[in-house]
Amino acid sequence: MFGSVVLELFIGVAFLFLALSIVITAAQEMLTGLLGMRSANLVVALRNLLEDPDGSFVREVMEHPAMRHLYRGKPRSGVFGLMGNGPSYVPSSAFATALLDALRSKNGNGATLPVAVDELFGMAPEIVRDMPEGVLKRSLTLMIGQASDLDRPLQRRAEMAERRLAQWFDESMDRASGWYKRKSQFVSVLLSIGLVVAINANALTYMELLWKDSNLREGIVAAAEATAAEGQPLPDDTQALLDDLAILPIGWQGQSFSDAFCTAQESLKTLAGWAITVLAISLGAAFWFDVMKKALAIRASGPKPANPAAG
Repeated sequence: MFGSVVLELFIGVAFLFLALSIVITAAQEMLTGLLGMRSANLVVALRNLLEDPDGSFVREVMEHPAMRHLYRGKPRSGVFGLMGNGPSYVPSSAFATALLDALRSKNGNGATLPVAVDELFGMAPEIVRDMPEGVLKRSLTLMIGQASDLDRPLQRRAEMAERRLAQWFDESMDRASGWYKRKSQFVSVLLSIGLVVAINANALTYMELLWKDSNLREGIVAAAEATAAEGQPLPDDTQALLDDLAILPIGWQGQSFSDAFCTAQESLKTLAGWAITVLAISLGAAFWFDVMKKALAIRASGPKPANPAAG
């Protein structure tokens, strides 16, 4: 009996963390879309890649016809790369074309005369040669080669330049993905703290209520079983999220914020309970869904708990 209660308590806790994790995922997706965080991250990555702190040359590249059709408005990044405008993804081939043509225009290498893409890539060593000295020129020279490479056939020069520029860009975007992930984790933690405090999702109080109330515990386990049978809830399933949260014994429920900190013991319990919930949410919805399913499978494989009323 004791083991089944502990298992049901664990299932109930996993269900709470699952529901809150999905809420945070939904809120984060909405927020990143509204703020343009992926776009901002791309602009920051291109500034680093092209050694362009003020972003002026990045704007030229982004506003090139090869890139301009990918988005509306002007590319920008602000608030430490958390807000921006522009595309969230750029094909490497489009970037390579826009970069070389923007450099050609900047160098004055027949910028007023349009050229075919193959011819543009074939001119890459000459374009790089005429660039002003700097880190970017050295990087491109190592990849594309010197102007002496113009003796090679045009097709071969074009293929090599396009392939190496695309690889250079893709490697930079891999690093940018890591930056974006860290920023997303930071935003997720902030959202989690805000949600946990707003609805008083105290894990310690929640476990205490479940331990004392068998009916509540059984109801939440039943909801967990239904959720597991339907599959992991999606962040855009708003009604299901609200239904899940409605049955959970969380919230202020007549308790004021000051009541949660009326004594040193209550303050410690509140802060510890909130911290546990925030840390649990950071593990993600997929983690808690798998944990909940495994716990339900263990419960289903054992003997059915005796009904206390039948005794």
